[in-house]
Amino acid sequence: MPAGSRRHRDRIAVVGRGIRGLAAAAFLRRAGLAATVYEQASALGEVGAGLVVARYERVRSPRAGRVQEASRGRIAHHHLPDGPEQVARDAAFAGEDPLSHNDWLYGYDAEQAAAAAAPAG
Repeated sequence: MPAGSRRHRDRIAVVGRGIRGLAAAAFLRRAGLAATVYEQASALGEVGAGLVVARYERVRSPRAGRVQEASRGRIAHHHLPDGPEQVARDAAFAGEDPLSHNDWLYGYDAEQAAAAAAPAG
């Protein structure tokens, strides 16, 4: 049998769609292996790992969108060709705190945001 041909016949099952099962399936996929994830629950709800993943998505998604928008909005400013415009921009950057305009990004407290998004109880 040629090297690597057996890989296509192997079947991998990951039992449990919690955080560990999903991580295992993701790592297997990165390694070029297909895996089927099996879960006893009929839907992923806000219990156990589902609670953590759902809360993470509620907190992460809006912030990730804001980071992407800010990055796209700065393309023209941060990706200048070599020349006088770039030199002027770099001189302006040298006179300021590079993080001063991004406190919302670098001063972010993920634990505080997750705690605020946790259901009362």
